[in-house]
Amino acid sequence: MKTESFLAYVRDQVFFIIGWTISIILWFILPLTAFSSAATEAELPLFLASVVIGLFLVISGLGTIRRLQLLSKDVPEEDRDTPFSRDFVKSPWPIFAGIVAVTPILVCVAHFYVIFN
Repeated sequence: MKTESFLAYVRDQVFFIIGWTISIILWFILPLTAFSSAATEAELPLFLASVVIGLFLVISGLGTIRRLQLLSKDVPEEDRDTPFSRDFVKSPWPIFAGIVAVTPILVCVAHFYVIFN
């Protein structure tokens, strides 16, 4: 793989992670406002919508982490001795995947608590 292609792939995945992070923040804050003023008959549909969004974020986040992990194994030969490449290859991908999987679950739990408590 050429360096330019490699950097373009990494950049694309970084944009995915930034979008994922912004989505998590908005998904955590905005529904809490809606839940607090929702009528009782709207509670279950709102919570189910929150769960569906959470599943989408888990799947998309894990896919992005997996692509980054695969890219770390495909560093171009001419870039393997740079500090960035050495750090990139040693990144704790399972920990990142755990964070990406657990965060939406915790947001769903918070939404459940706000709606049904």
